[in-house]
Amino acid sequence: MTAEPDQEEQAEQAEVADTNDAPDEVVATGEPEPAAEESMAPVTDTVGAAGADQPESTAEAPTMVQTEDAAPASLAEKMERQPIKDLRKAFSLVEKYECIKMLFADDAVEFNRVLDALEEAGTYELALHWLGQQVPSFGDWDSEDPVVMRFLERVERRYQ
Repeated sequence: MTAEPDQEEQAEQAEVADTNDAPDEVVATGEPEPAAEESMAPVTDTVGAAGADQPESTAEAPTMVQTEDAAPASLAEKMERQPIKDLRKAFSLVEKYECIKMLFADDAVEFNRVLDALEEAGTYELALHWLGQQVPSFGDWDSEDPVVMRFLERVERRYQ
């Protein structure tokens, strides 16, 4: 009689083992499940057809060219193009520091005076004219400098 309970216990253990191996939920759709390779998006090869030894042509690489009429690609770009209501609030703390250090010779009072005056200029052209007349170092600013470009871009956005 001891053999029967052992067989029953083994049968119960086999049933438990079978249910643990099965997935929690099975949905039958009638279609075979795709293989892992098929369900993944294809990866495009950026190397030319002749092989890796040849340089990549520019025709193969996708380029994003935006025109004036094209919509911005991201929310950040949309936010960067919106008009500015107050120049004093348009600069982050780091940007203010960079402008004061690079453009106004460490003179925070001068920076604030310029922002106040530019706020009242009326148009971008008048703001540039005022900068040329009232800020002696304006003529020395490098138009390719990112700090100068950011400062003038903010002034331009103020008068969009």
